[in-house]
Parts: sequence; structure tokens; C-alpha cells
Amino acid sequence: MKAPSFAYQKAANLEEAMQLMHQHGDGARLLAGGQSLLPALNLRLTHPQWLIDIAGLDELRGERLKGSVLEVAALSTHRELMQSDLVMRHVPLLAL
Repeated sequence: MKAPSFAYQKAANLEEAMQLMHQHGDGARLLAGGQSLLPALNLRLTHPQWLIDIAGLDELRGERLKGSVLEVAALSTHRELMQSDLVMRHVPLLAL
């Protein structure tokens, strides 16, 4: 099957992504990696009017240590975790 038609916008930053989501409400979906959303679109299981691409937002990548807690940002990839000195020092099993 073919995906239904939709509008697309690549967010320049996290603030813009949040504004777009607020503006378009339930008619919008976030596109990050696309492994779940794209098949759902092609099978017509979801019919968003807008796709807001957040894949390039650096604000949603990386990891940081806060006290004894390692925070991993939402768009961090397995590859990034495998290459992170911070992950290797504090939670090496995450790097496997």
C-alpha cells in the first residue's frame, strides 16, 4: 500500500517542534527514525495530516551524568551509546 498524503516540516529546533505539535494537535505525528511510523503509514494504520521531522535535533541526542543518574536523550542511537566514554565508564552494559 501507499501512504496517505500529508504535509511535512523539518523542525529547526525543539521549540519549533513543540510549536508545530501544538499548532497541528492530533493531526500531527513526530518523525524521528521512522521504523514504526513509516510502516504504519504505508499500511494506512495512521492518517496524520502533518509529519514533523525531529531526527536532526541535537537537543534530543546525547547523554549526561546527573549525580549518580545517567540520562540518555530520546534520540540517542545505539551507535552513539556504544561510542560514549560516559556510558562505558558508568553503564558499560548499555554499550553492548
